[in-house]
Amino acid sequence: MTHRHLTLSNRYCIEELLKLGYSTLQISKKIGYSETTIKKELSRNSIKGKYDADTAQKLYESRRSSNNHKLSDKVKKLIISLMKKKISPELICGRLKHEGIINITHKAIYNFIRRSNLKHLLFFKGRKYKL
Repeated sequence: MTHRHLTLSNRYCIEELLKLGYSTLQISKKIGYSETTIKKELSRNSIKGKYDADTAQKLYESRRSSNNHKLSDKVKKLIISLMKKKISPELICGRLKHEGIINITHKAIYNFIRRSNLKHLLFFKGRKYKL
C-alpha cells in the first residue's frame, strides 16, 4: 500500500466502524489502509480510549502546522554569528534550547546553512573529520 494520509472522510469511516465493533484489521481492509496505519491513528488520536473523527482531524492538523517552523531573522542572525565563532550546529541547537530562545534540531540548522549557502562557516566545511 502506498504512503497516504488519512482524510476526514476516512476518519469518519473509522469512527463508524469502531462503533459497529469492527477490528483494526477489518477496518483496514474496508478503507484500504494498512492495519498499522489504523492502529497508529487510534493510538495518536484517541482521547481516554474514545475515538472521535473531528477531534482526530484537529489533532492531525495541529501536528502538521507545528511541524513547519520558520526561523525568525533574529534567530538566523544569531546562528550565523555563532557559526562565525566556529561553534558547531550541534552546540548551537543545545545553546538555543538551554537559553530558551528556540527548540531547534541540529539538522534544521544544517538545512538552514545549506539553503543559505553558508557552508563556508562550518568548521570542517562539509568534509568528514579524520583522526
